[in-house]
Amino acid sequence: MAPPVGTYDMEVHVMSNSYVSLDVKLPVKFDVLSPDLLPEYKPHKDDMALDEEPTMFEQMMAGNIEEDSEDEVDSEDEEEDQKKLQANSHGKKGGESDSDSDSDEEGPPPLSNPHEEGKKDK
Repeated sequence: MAPPVGTYDMEVHVMSNSYVSLDVKLPVKFDVLSPDLLPEYKPHKDDMALDEEPTMFEQMMAGNIEEDSEDEVDSEDEEEDQKKLQANSHGKKGGESDSDSDSDEEGPPPLSNPHEEGKKDK
């Protein structure tokens, strides 16, 4: 809230908490004008659009609504995948496999540490 219209004389004190004798005292003089002299306030259109967005508090109170909607989409995709798998399994003969990879083979051999190999040789 602005003070009443008029001229004001004040002092500004700048005080250092780190250095001795660095404190400064400055005189300040200013005029308070009538609010009628101010131009009409017009907010920017982007600022007005922010009024339509939920605040951080509203987002926190709403919980994870977006995650729930993604779960629904994921569950629909899973249902479609299950139906495709069932359709494919009914169309295959008894001995055929649906996998393209050789799951019987083991993965690559473990990496060895060259420092440990030197100890084994000694």
